[in-house]
Amino acid sequence: MKLTATVFSYSTKKLLLICLFFVSVASSLSQAQEPVLINVMRLQLKPTLVEKFRAFHLNEVIPSQRAGGAAWRLTTTEEFGQSWTMTNSTPLDDFAQLDEETFVFSESGETLFGLSVESRERLVMQTRPDLGIAGDGTVLPLRRMAYMQVRQGKIPEFESFWAETVLPAMRGRGIDAYTIFQTLLGGSQGQYIGGMWLPNYAALDSLAMNTLLTPAQLAEFGDLVESFEVKIQSVDQELSYGFPGLQD
Repeated sequence: MKLTATVFSYSTKKLLLICLFFVSVASSLSQAQEPVLINVMRLQLKPTLVEKFRAFHLNEVIPSQRAGGAAWRLTTTEEFGQSWTMTNSTPLDDFAQLDEETFVFSESGETLFGLSVESRERLVMQTRPDLGIAGDGTVLPLRRMAYMQVRQGKIPEFESFWAETVLPAMRGRGIDAYTIFQTLLGGSQGQYIGGMWLPNYAALDSLAMNTLLTPAQLAEFGDLVESFEVKIQSVDQELSYGFPGLQD
């Protein structure tokens, strides 16, 4: 989908570019009305080599991804959760794209990767707009991530409960943007992840997510979910692009 016109003022051109962004870059993974596939790489790094590894991504990996046509990249680090964890997310058009040649390390890059990375986890996730609240595409400094492992055989019941009970409760609390991701490849089946952007830690005080549901609803939720874990990520703006407020 593209927008066209003939004569624009500077401000109108700027507005048009913003509109095109929201259409072409999956609207920050929350506003898209169709599911979006995401290629995710989680890296557990050695603390002493984090900055060298970041420089490697900045100077070699990101230019290669841009040249390969990746419309956006989001890099986050764990603030509350597993320390020294870097997560890199890029768009995936379809599974056939996985057959294409991926980034080829330089000799020095391959050496640095081997020294810096203690473990690597690769996932393919899919957004679930039907289970989320479409936001305005804004990327904020922090993101609250809720990792939910649904009990075996309970996925239909979980999705119904989330859509019919949790989402209305969120909207009633004034939450206007929430993204649900579902793991397709590389992780536990039945894993759902809820993502919510925050401007700062103080925003957590007004959320009171632990009081979102009634005791009876919490009991029902507990019957559907085997585990529930909350982590906080921060955006690495230098290693991300393609979103408002980040590098172009």
